[in-house]
Amino acid sequence: MSGAIPSRFRARLKAGEPVVGAFVNLGSALTAEVMAIAGYDWLVFDLEHGAGDEAALLSQLQAVAHTGVAAFVRVEGIDSAR
Repeated sequence: MSGAIPSRFRARLKAGEPVVGAFVNLGSALTAEVMAIAGYDWLVFDLEHGAGDEAALLSQLQAVAHTGVAAFVRVEGIDSAR
């Protein structure tokens, strides 16, 4: 995919370097972007115990897309509704 932002996460893993990340629990795109810009290599968007939901997740992922941070999602469950 041309124009994609390189992932610090993958590069650091390949180099054998430690990676640092955090959980995002607030459901806020602004908070997610600030955390990504702060220099974390990965963020986990916590839909299981956090305040966010699927509707908020989309804006959070869009907010961090330009930063190169690896984004993971912790889902509430594996029910078919999810």
